[in-house]
Amino acid sequence: MRYNFYKAEKINKTGTLKQYKTTESITVNFFGYGDVTIPENTLVTNETSIDFDDKFAYVSEFSWIDKNYSAYAAMLKFDAENYGINIPMTKRDKLKQI
Repeated sequence: MRYNFYKAEKINKTGTLKQYKTTESITVNFFGYGDVTIPENTLVTNETSIDFDDKFAYVSEFSWIDKNYSAYAAMLKFDAENYGINIPMTKRDKLKQI
């Protein structure tokens, strides 16, 4: 019997979901796109792919990408949704918990 390395298993998240909104625009360097500006009032959470972790603050709302980065919106949105745009610790003061 061969082991299937690609078998998906349910992950039980044990932490607590925390949601935030950006209180002002935040600019971060993201992959090869350079500086990406996340608009005010964008939803951000502490949810990672396997759990909830307060060391991370990932952007969770992506509708602004189509409007602000139309030239390469499809690629940017794909990377943002799959790899995540993390707000650095130095800019966490621009987040308000909701």
